Amino acid sequence: MFPLLLRVAGVGLLAWASLAAAIWQPAFLLVPFLVAWMMRACAPGSGPERWAIPLLNGLLAWVVATPTDPGTLPVRDFLNHGLVNQHLAFWHPWLWAWSVLAGGAVVSLPTRWLRPMAGWILGLVIAGFLLQSALLNPAFFLGMAQDSGMGITYNDNSTYRQVYHRVVAGQAYYPAYIESFMLLRPPTDSTPAYAFGYRLPGSFLIWKYLTSGYPLGVPILFLALCAGSMVAVYRAGRCWLEPEQAVLAPVLLGPILTYGIPGWHLLMADYWAMFLFLLALPWFALGRVGPAALLLSVSTTIREFMLAPTLLFLLAGLGDARLRPRWMLGLPLASCLVVLGAHLFVVNTAFPEMAHGGAVVGYRGEGFVFLARMLHFGAPFYARWDLMLPVVFCFAFVGFWGLPWPMRILLGGHLLAFFIFAWLFGEGVRTYWAIMVLPVVMILAGWFLTVRWGRPGDPGGEDRT
Repeated sequence: MFPLLLRVAGVGLLAWASLAAAIWQPAFLLVPFLVAWMMRACAPGSGPERWAIPLLNGLLAWVVATPTDPGTLPVRDFLNHGLVNQHLAFWHPWLWAWSVLAGGAVVSLPTRWLRPMAGWILGLVIAGFLLQSALLNPAFFLGMAQDSGMGITYNDNSTYRQVYHRVVAGQAYYPAYIESFMLLRPPTDSTPAYAFGYRLPGSFLIWKYLTSGYPLGVPILFLALCAGSMVAVYRAGRCWLEPEQAVLAPVLLGPILTYGIPGWHLLMADYWAMFLFLLALPWFALGRVGPAALLLSVSTTIREFMLAPTLLFLLAGLGDARLRPRWMLGLPLASCLVVLGAHLFVVNTAFPEMAHGGAVVGYRGEGFVFLARMLHFGAPFYARWDLMLPVVFCFAFVGFWGLPWPMRILLGGHLLAFFIFAWLFGEGVRTYWAIMVLPVVMILAGWFLTVRWGRPGDPGGEDRT
């Protein structure tokens, strides 16, 4: 009973931290019900841990709604964290009482209702995330449409907007990218000093062709991929979990994805590469190599970091006899090598000085200091990140060991490879690299229940009724 109670409390903390910062008035009153429902999904029986849910829900609501000082966070956000603190402070005096009542109402639900409600709960959570991300900064949608492609840019994201408009107007990608950096950035800014400082063309071409050249199509496509990625993670989790238990992973994943809209981070290639990686997970889990290989192959045209997942996809697939045809296992890796080779050739041709040691990023030396700052990238869009971070890593470790070997190789290898890369080459403001790490951590944390309940068809698994 005691370990299960700790797990239920951990699920409640993660769900509160995720939903409290992403769903605001008036829908915020639903958050205590959603959190209690997820804790109930982890304790579907009639044991004492089930009846502790109302008290746990009230206690966690009081803890999460206690504002934190933004000045103590290694990474500060320019907007969201202050708004979250202000919002939670408004509800703080009586939120705990409402949460106790919500927990009591959820506990009284018949167990047979949990499974049919899973799809509706997932849809409600996704709708809340998307609506909140769009409403937090509506000026973004207008700004995307008003750019001319010739305005002065002051950061990478605004430069990417100008590159997009130039590519839509018919200019070739590499000249558009190079001219945007050379002509539109202030004279005090320097151009990238190595070839990978120039982004691969994949995301820009996706924006051009999938939006038919309409600028507002880019944020709409981003929101659609956010929703699709959360559904894909839910479908992948269904390979090991019951429907009501598989909802937790997309709930934890949602804030870091949908935050790209109000923060203007949606134009970062990291997001678009991770979308395709997440969309490939259910196909890989189900043994469908074709769709997974095609999605990963496209992701290699967006971000050079996808070299590690493509290699891991090949290694993991070789150990899974279900994956057919076998030759497609190597397609993403081959695509990645071809794209990277072409990219290095084009950039080094445009800038001959890069052919002499500038093709790759050098060792930066920040090491574990950068890793700590990178992991705190999640602080602005999760409530009480100081409490959530150690719990989410603990659950991610447990969830990792509950997966079959092919999925362990793909997800665990991705984390290990990226942590090593960040330790060697991370510096300064590149904390946004966490976009390539935190989604996997959240997914593994959401899947930690595999250890307790076993997998479908596993005679050693415990009763789920």
